[in-house]
Amino acid sequence: MSGASVDGITCRSEAKAKVAYHIHIDVAIYVNGQRERLPAGAGIAAPRKDEHLADGLFVENSASSCLYWPHVHAYDDIIHVEAHTSTLSRSDSSSKSGNNPSVLTSDPSRI
Repeated sequence: MSGASVDGITCRSEAKAKVAYHIHIDVAIYVNGQRERLPAGAGIAAPRKDEHLADGLFVENSASSCLYWPHVHAYDDIIHVEAHTSTLSRSDSSSKSGNNPSVLTSDPSRI
């Protein structure tokens, strides 16, 4: 992940952090009856700070990187939404075709 804008979703640095809307979403994804996990670090651009804790990996953005307003820190299926505004539109969170946001795809090659 380069930190470039994805479908209008920008990547903000710690220095430019202005958060007006902050929630956590617990997501459970099943494919053919099998649980699929969100990857730790989705939505957090390199270089990242990886912390190996007793209960697993925790990923944070470094001082020289950025994070997208929807992102995942750990392997716990919690999406952190930290947006610059409390009013989000469909164009803020979806691609031009109205499909799922690219920054939170389960395909690591797309993030």
